[in-house]
Amino acid sequence: GYSDFGEWSECSALEWSSCSFSTTHNCAHSEDVFLQCDGCEGGTQTRTRTCTQPAPAHGGADCVGEASESKTCNEDETCPEFSLVDLNGNAVGAGVLGLLMNNGGKVCDDDFSTNSADAICRKMGYPGHLQWTSGDKWTIQSSLEITLDDVLCSSGEWSSCSFSTTHNCGHSEDVFLQCDGIEFSLINSIGKAVGARTFGLLMNNGGTVCDDRRRI
Repeated sequence: GYSDFGEWSECSALEWSSCSFSTTHNCAHSEDVFLQCDGCEGGTQTRTRTCTQPAPAHGGADCVGEASESKTCNEDETCPEFSLVDLNGNAVGAGVLGLLMNNGGKVCDDDFSTNSADAICRKMGYPGHLQWTSGDKWTIQSSLEITLDDVLCSSGEWSSCSFSTTHNCGHSEDVFLQCDGIEFSLINSIGKAVGARTFGLLMNNGGTVCDDRRRI
């Protein structure tokens, strides 16, 4: 017969590594892309079992039923909405050290690690992080609340992270983060950074993105 099912795998989602692109174009501004991101990645989880209790022997029949099963994940979970901003509150992307924002507030460095940095950069669509630090560096920090604390991640994937929306932090513990990779961001009509579930103009390295080959 079948063994018990094993543990669910980490939540998998579409990755930037599956994409191709061009840095030249034949587009007009009427083809600029506007995008609204979900608060969580969404994806699937799988788990398996083996026909080993006992295994078929001496011509016996195989186990009845499926050896694996899957389910959707992160669909109903309320997730942080991350972005990076400069000292004036304007959006920045890959390659720039920015103040890490979550739902309009800041992130405290309690339990923050390189795993946390990689997981958050990947959640924002980058392949990983280049560096992170914390401190009271910019005037803008004093006017912003801290909305996320205790971001503890066992790997570089957001599905491995836990966090708290309450905190015991000061501005000297605000996280600054620099992500690696292609520089994407979303901005509103006055150029301010927006996060998940907000419709924004899609930016790449200071310019807009054309809709050629766009798929829903």
